[in-house]
Amino acid sequence: MKNRWRAKLHGIYFFISCGEVEKTCDMRSDRDYKNYEIGNYFERKEDAQKVIDSEEWKSFWKKVRSREIVGDK
Repeated sequence: MKNRWRAKLHGIYFFISCGEVEKTCDMRSDRDYKNYEIGNYFERKEDAQKVIDSEEWKSFWKKVRSREIVGDK
């Protein structure tokens, strides 16, 4: 199995926040670990944007808006 890419300590990576691509420095913080673990961690801005532009992304958020997917109460 191929290892996933991870930036070096203090290296730059991209992630999705509120439907927008953000750029940050990997300080090995809790947020950085969480982004990496869930797959919200990209080497290139274009890769993160492809996710936002994907039909899966649009379908997921459509289900959230229509309350087909809801969080714990």
